[in-house]
Amino acid sequence: MFKTKEEATKDYPLATASPSDGVKASDIAEKVRSAFPNCLTNTEFVSHVTTALKDYGYTDANTLLATSFCCDKVNRPLEKLFSNHYTRNFSMGGLAGFPFGGISSFKEMAHHVPDNGSCLIIYGPHVGIDKAGNISVTNPNGRSMKGACCESAISAFRHVEAVKEGTATCDIDPLDFQQSMVGKMLIPYADRLTKVPDPRIELPHCLYESQKDMIRQIVDAGIGEVFDTQSKVAIVGGIQINTAHDGLDFFLPLHFEVRASDNATIANLLM
Repeated sequence: MFKTKEEATKDYPLATASPSDGVKASDIAEKVRSAFPNCLTNTEFVSHVTTALKDYGYTDANTLLATSFCCDKVNRPLEKLFSNHYTRNFSMGGLAGFPFGGISSFKEMAHHVPDNGSCLIIYGPHVGIDKAGNISVTNPNGRSMKGACCESAISAFRHVEAVKEGTATCDIDPLDFQQSMVGKMLIPYADRLTKVPDPRIELPHCLYESQKDMIRQIVDAGIGEVFDTQSKVAIVGGIQINTAHDGLDFFLPLHFEVRASDNATIANLLM
């Protein structure tokens, strides 16, 4: 149900330039789509999701939005865009986008779903692309220097490399619990990350796959808290791509399904 790269480019021309540095949005978009084919601008993504869910009874009045994004501020604009359609927003996410709120967070969220209403869960890691097209870095607003993006993901990747080399362990640090957990969740992908041409592109895909499995287990364990038999749970997952151009971020959708309150799949909308 999502548009192809060609359709998106045709319908959403990106020819404006940033007044600060003259970098064209179309140039940034080309670099993003080269690294992450089939991604959409945030505006396109929100439009497609909200339009598709209308066929399943989703409205502002009856929908609770639940997000699992990294706590980095660069992820808040997408939440705000969705909040223009669904004003209730429940946060389940932690570092790198992992749903560290777990089953308890899902159960608490389910108790906030409106009567006879439904919830929309959106999750995924994020990655930055700077003005020069470098992946996993970005140019933070108000700062000329570059910064890692996602910093938690890059730190976890370096930790995985150290574990693989035998210079670090997978111990969980209670004073840095979430970051140590991100590293631990990435360990199963160590070999895969060392064998690809560009681990910076593969890294968010590995994080996404780990998060997808975690979300599946959480929903399976907690969906019984959704009491109304007419309620639905829509689950959307993918990779958020942050750019240096104000207002021009992207999302690569990789998972979109609607489930009934008994956890049966009603529809798979990612075609």
